[in-house]
This record gives sequence, structure tokens and C-alpha cells, in this order.
Amino acid sequence: MAKYKVEINRTDCISCGNCQAINPGVFSMSEEDGKVDLKGGADIDGKPGWIQVDLEDDNIEKNKQAESECPSSVIHVTELSEEKPKEENQ
Repeated sequence: MAKYKVEINRTDCISCGNCQAINPGVFSMSEEDGKVDLKGGADIDGKPGWIQVDLEDDNIEKNKQAESECPSSVIHVTELSEEKPKEENQ
């Protein structure tokens, strides 16, 4: 399984729906304003209009496809390092 995060910039979303068509398990379109939402996502502090969700599953390729097919480039998929933090010497 891959560990990764998906970030979206809702402000610049043009509501085309490609992302939801590719992976409806992660992306949905808001009934309120028609823009993309992330299921289980949370606002990113210091980045108004941005939402993020951390995932660990086998759907990273679907989400990367959504990223590449987004005409407004508002989806960003980033793999997270699986390195364990170094233990501090006592």
C-alpha cells in the first residue's frame, strides 16, 4: 500500500468533474458550490481554499490520473516517505 497525500485548491476548481469520474471514492462535487471536495479532507492551515487528506491505500494511480487530467491543475498528489523518524540519543 502507498502512503500519500492529496491536496486540492478549491478556489481555482472549474467544476468539470473529471476527478470524481476517475475516483469517486476520494473526490466528490459539492452540492453547495459545485467545486471538488475530498472525502475525509480537512482545511490546510495558512492556505485558504485548500483541503488535504492523507491516505494509505492502493488507489494512488487513480488519484495521480485525476491530478494529470484536471484541466485547472488544482489536484496535487504527493507520496509520503515511509522512513521512520530517527530516535534521539539519551
